Amino acid sequence: MSQPNATRSKIIAAVIAVLAVIWMASGQFGGAQDNSETTESAPAASKSLDSVQTVEIETVSAQSRPRMVRVNGRTEAFRTSRISAEISGQVDEILSENGAVLKQGDPIVSINVDDRAAAVRSAENRVKQFEIEYKTAQSLLERGFSTNVQVATKKAELESAKASLARARIDLNNTKVRAPFDGVLDRRTVEDGDYVQTGDQIGLFLDLDPMKVVGFVAEQRIDSVKIGQDAEVTLPNGNNYAGRVHFISRTADDATRTFRVEVTVDNPDLEIADGLTAEMHLQGAEQLAHRISPAILTLGTNGEVGVKYAVDNQVMFMPVNITTSDPDAIWVTGLPDPVQLIITGQDFVSVGQSVETRERTAMDAADKEMGAPVPNDIDPDAPAVEFENDQSGDMP
Repeated sequence: MSQPNATRSKIIAAVIAVLAVIWMASGQFGGAQDNSETTESAPAASKSLDSVQTVEIETVSAQSRPRMVRVNGRTEAFRTSRISAEISGQVDEILSENGAVLKQGDPIVSINVDDRAAAVRSAENRVKQFEIEYKTAQSLLERGFSTNVQVATKKAELESAKASLARARIDLNNTKVRAPFDGVLDRRTVEDGDYVQTGDQIGLFLDLDPMKVVGFVAEQRIDSVKIGQDAEVTLPNGNNYAGRVHFISRTADDATRTFRVEVTVDNPDLEIADGLTAEMHLQGAEQLAHRISPAILTLGTNGEVGVKYAVDNQVMFMPVNITTSDPDAIWVTGLPDPVQLIITGQDFVSVGQSVETRERTAMDAADKEMGAPVPNDIDPDAPAVEFENDQSGDMP
């Protein structure tokens, strides 16, 4: 606010205060007639003051801006595998410890081979035997000393022997429990000497690169989120990561009416852990918004945040929705376009009051850049306020 306007506002406020005191005093001690006269004079004084009240305005037009949606969520492993034993036997060797970073196929534990190697050798010998018998039956058939039924029987015996060999080799291979994909052995649940049955859990294995960030978007905002859309993820340590929308649920949660949304973030160094609280900033479709100073925000009669503006020299109030922020301004929706914002003197005028308006000049704008006060209850650095309910702690 310029110095002359500030002085004038202070003088006006002081005059109003003095008039109020005089009016109260006259009502207390001046009798009914004096009180009536004072009451009649008060509106006249107020009207006189309103008629000379001058405010500074700035005409602002809406601009196209991406709609930002901020969602609270948590990190989640891209894949999770509960590794189980595929054969029964005693664990005879631990090959990987908890926290080990493994490649697909790396061994985790070894189960006692027992007679499985011998079973493979026996199955191999039976295959060789039935191959010879099958070839002999074919040769005899060509010379008329065998029948088609005998040849088919030998062929079936050969195929059965090959199947037995395949099963024996699988059992032998399953004595080594291996990593199902590249990832981290989060927890191993068996130790050397434990006896496991087929299906018993061996450990929990995680794929942490890429990392998923999972949140839930309200049904009013889900149309702003698309597969492949850019996203930014902020973790509790303050680190920011670029990502993309990987998945959007087609079904809303029955209790919250929210949709599960997954963002993937590259995690080559595995520095992002599973289960961290995270904040997702999703850049949605374009929308029209006004860029204004947070210093002109004020509260309406019901406590709503909004701005005062002028229409035909009359003060109006409109609640706004803060979408995003820049270092020195905020972007809001909900205003008429264009709008004559009251940027100086808005705290000294009331809705419906007639005022004189003065358009801000380039010099006024330069003065404002030197440091306009910002209300304590407004944070100009807050990136967005289109919050979704935080479903990260109690996921449906």
